[in-house]
Amino acid sequence: MASICAIILLALAIIAISLSQAKQGKKKIIKVVRINGNTGNIGPIRIYLPKKVRRQNIIKCCGFKKCMGRAKNGTNSKTTSKSYVSTLHPENNMQETTILGNEAAATESSAVENGENAATNSETTQDYQDTSGDPQEDADSTTSKETNEPSDVTNQGNNPVATTTTTTTPIPCRLPCKDFEDFLLATPTSKPSPADGSILKSAKCGNRQYYVSTAKVTRNEAGLRCKAMDMSLLTVPSIEELTCLSSLQAGTFWTSGSKGNPSCGGSFGWCSTGFNVSETLLSAPNYFAPTTKAPSVNESCLAVVNSAAAASGMTLRKCDEALPFICQFNVECPKLCDKDVSLFDPDGNLKNKTSYGIWIDIGNYTYLLGNKPMSWLSNYLRCCALGMQTLSIDNLAEQMGLKKFSLDFNTTNWKANYNYWTSGTWKGAPPNQFSWCKPSGPSVLAGDLVWEKGQPDNAGSNESCVHFRFVLNSTGTIMTDRNCANKYIFACKGPKSTTPKPCVASCPTKNCERNPDFFSDTNELKDYFQYGNWYDGCGRNILTFTTNQSSWATAWDWCCNVGLTLMSMESAGKASCYSRIVSKFTLTTFGDFWLSGTDQGCPATFRWCSLSKNFIDSELKWKAGHPKDGLDCVYLEVRNGSVLLASANCAEKKDFLCEVRKKATFQRAMQTECAEIWDISIEEIDMLLNVSEFLSPTANISLNLKCFLKCVGVEVGMFDLGALNAIATLQQIEILTQEEPVKMETAFVAYDICSGKQFDDECVTAYETFKCGQEQAPDIISQIVTNNFDNGTILSPPTPCLPYRHSCWLTNGFPCVKNQTAIDALLTLGKDDFGIVVNASDNIKRCYVRNFDSSGNINPIDAYKYCCGIGWNLIEPMTIAEVQYFNNYIGSGSVSTLIGDTVSINKTHFMWCQSRRIVPAEIVMTNQDLFCEPSYFVMYPSTGYIEKSYIPSGDIIKYKLNYGTGLNKQVSLIYSFVCQEP
Repeated sequence: MASICAIILLALAIIAISLSQAKQGKKKIIKVVRINGNTGNIGPIRIYLPKKVRRQNIIKCCGFKKCMGRAKNGTNSKTTSKSYVSTLHPENNMQETTILGNEAAATESSAVENGENAATNSETTQDYQDTSGDPQEDADSTTSKETNEPSDVTNQGNNPVATTTTTTTPIPCRLPCKDFEDFLLATPTSKPSPADGSILKSAKCGNRQYYVSTAKVTRNEAGLRCKAMDMSLLTVPSIEELTCLSSLQAGTFWTSGSKGNPSCGGSFGWCSTGFNVSETLLSAPNYFAPTTKAPSVNESCLAVVNSAAAASGMTLRKCDEALPFICQFNVECPKLCDKDVSLFDPDGNLKNKTSYGIWIDIGNYTYLLGNKPMSWLSNYLRCCALGMQTLSIDNLAEQMGLKKFSLDFNTTNWKANYNYWTSGTWKGAPPNQFSWCKPSGPSVLAGDLVWEKGQPDNAGSNESCVHFRFVLNSTGTIMTDRNCANKYIFACKGPKSTTPKPCVASCPTKNCERNPDFFSDTNELKDYFQYGNWYDGCGRNILTFTTNQSSWATAWDWCCNVGLTLMSMESAGKASCYSRIVSKFTLTTFGDFWLSGTDQGCPATFRWCSLSKNFIDSELKWKAGHPKDGLDCVYLEVRNGSVLLASANCAEKKDFLCEVRKKATFQRAMQTECAEIWDISIEEIDMLLNVSEFLSPTANISLNLKCFLKCVGVEVGMFDLGALNAIATLQQIEILTQEEPVKMETAFVAYDICSGKQFDDECVTAYETFKCGQEQAPDIISQIVTNNFDNGTILSPPTPCLPYRHSCWLTNGFPCVKNQTAIDALLTLGKDDFGIVVNASDNIKRCYVRNFDSSGNINPIDAYKYCCGIGWNLIEPMTIAEVQYFNNYIGSGSVSTLIGDTVSINKTHFMWCQSRRIVPAEIVMTNQDLFCEPSYFVMYPSTGYIEKSYIPSGDIIKYKLNYGTGLNKQVSLIYSFVCQEP
């Protein structure tokens, strides 16, 4: 009983709310359902179903917007597999109950179960017109009246209770194509006789074939006759199709277009293909034929007026009128084009836009030039998932726009790929009867589009899809036909206003060029030490520009003026390598230095402007708390051998770092840079280029060598973001296989197999990817390697060379270990088999002087270790008198005596590595700052000064470090050395 009372109260509340809202002009949908109580059936009760939900289900059901099918009994009978109930609490504590159907279902019902029984009831649907409401909603409104249906008698307990269901018979909201489809299914026919029409070719569309009738029939009969010929009644989904038709005979002909019932909004659909007529097309000024006749509600079928005059276009006619008709061959376009909402954020923006490829704006469209090869159908579905359509070239003007865009580039600066799929196909139609597959249905290709010479040719009788190619010459762009299963790179397009490109940080736009005023007639930078300190390392010449602190933008200009670029610290390997440099030269590298990184114009998306590359987070090491919001420019904080990235206001004045590759061919410079960063030998590099040796099970591939591979991949732009740089790698493949489609297909398949390699260590990823490529397509990989490694371009830094900077090569390179036995023996005897202790005198400390070795074969490393062993150091003279004393003591003219090693402070000054005292300038031979080769200091008796010992065009340090291998013979001999007591 309590249950019954609750239901009655609920019903009264709903009725009260209904009356109140009806007075206010609110439209509502009334449903009549039966609700079962504990004691049986109770009802009916009207409840409110929001119209939006009803319309969404209708759209999903029939495919056309603003339409709804007619139920067999004249009422809208709906069933649903699922419903949910929500309650609202309006004023006066009254409750409104809303039952919403499952939007994903094709049909809708309301059912409430009681025990094992469920009652399914008819619904009454009635629209109440609201003249002040949404015009779009009003367009979908219908009027109806209620009629009483027979009573439904059920048992409630032991007493029969009569319940009445009230139903409504609305004006049917018909599908635009319902009658057309029913007629084609129910009415058989034979093919038209030859006298009724013929196949004609359109000269304006590559001889595209149409059947043009001379017999006049109704619209539905026209569709039936086309079906009998395995064709379909004409669709005109583009202005280009009107152009194609204009070369056929004049007249007014049936198409398959239909206008829906005005009560459903009057939308148009192509009944032969099932696609909506594009709203954009319907509003185009030249789509409909001009007319002064007032529209009639009885005219709902589309015909085309074909005339050479300006009166051509679409027109509405009565569907039972007799007209000639045009049939076209069916092109099989995919019916489904679903957007993947998981790829978008809650605001509807595509996540990670840059991961899909290159985004460009041309004309009215935004184009996505993708970064993954796939089949034609996969391309179509990929673009649908992204909420776009597959690339189509609607007319010659659009193709010329793409051509104009490409002509601004050449093969060295083109950032996209070359070969893309379009939506064009003739599948299902005769060969070469191409159409674009668009969301609005098949659309004919314009007849003046530019194809490659001899294309389309349907080679092998299996090329039915259209491929598009940028050629980067005066031709610009071309199309060819290809097998739809082939792999080309996906491409999409969409309206420019709805597909914003991802933001990119703003970098300086003017070219980075040398200022000729700073250079000599021989193209060398004048007095290049005036700008700061220069360092040689990591395959680069690096300038710490410390003489003119500047803002970030001015620092950029200064580096360009002197023939360098503002430095980038794009990889962990490069940062580690530079940290080794600053560890050697801590005094002169300490400070804060601008780098080329910035996020100006694109907050939190930093970019290395000198490289035109975004930051790779995994490669970065930021100072704690950085980067900071609003601080848009990146600098390098250098402290005691440590390097960290940090952000600052771009207007701050700081020192800055400039860089340039060493003078060499591109191949050698790139190899040198990566080899220096990862300490790789020439022998190891040669092994990488030998496929059989590289793939050998016994090949010794160290982690450093794997990192070298990654470094080279990054340098040539083929490795990025922890994996292959898709666009750059595919571009390399395209360059090699452009004129060989079969070879390109093989390489793209290999790319598909190898591009998915992913490991925690990016160096391992690079190695495994390279190895996979060598296994899958060794010829292609070898050619790519050759193309990149054999680049003969000469890189010319602005300086003739960089003077070698001393860096304590002995002190930092070898441990200093005392030998107490040797110390005791030497101090007891005052000599040993190789030299003698010289007692202190005239302000000269006690020393050990090595006997003169006439062969000059003394190893400097052994000399350093000997001094350490006796607890002393190689001598570090501080006065001319000290130098001359030992020169006189040793004698023998122009022979060299080894002394302590030094570290460079700047162009002209050095520091002794052991005592950390500045080397007095007066004891150094003049012109010692011009040596570009590695060197160290020795004493020469003949000059009375200390001088640099070096090998012209060689590396004396390397020779001495490899003492005993034969490399050191006949170079810079050492005849004696002096150890001095601390």
